[in-house]
Amino acid sequence: MKVWVQWYGGSNYRSPEYDEFEEFSSIKSAKDAFWCRFYDNYYPCVDEECARMFVFTYDPFTVEDRYPDFAFRLGPRGGVVREHC
Repeated sequence: MKVWVQWYGGSNYRSPEYDEFEEFSSIKSAKDAFWCRFYDNYYPCVDEECARMFVFTYDPFTVEDRYPDFAFRLGPRGGVVREHC
């Protein structure tokens, strides 16, 4: 299942623009990418408490009122937690 995401790294990053989306081939690949960004030097200073990846299971470019289906955040023991928006 293809998904579209908006990633926010926390207070050290700007919020994603209305039309900025990344596309992933599955929810699992988006979840893996979210977790990896905490340990990748390409994304420095990711805020562990505030970072979120907002996941859309529909093509966000086909609707006007976009609202994510759920979000990923880092859990208290370092895992990825899926939360409803």
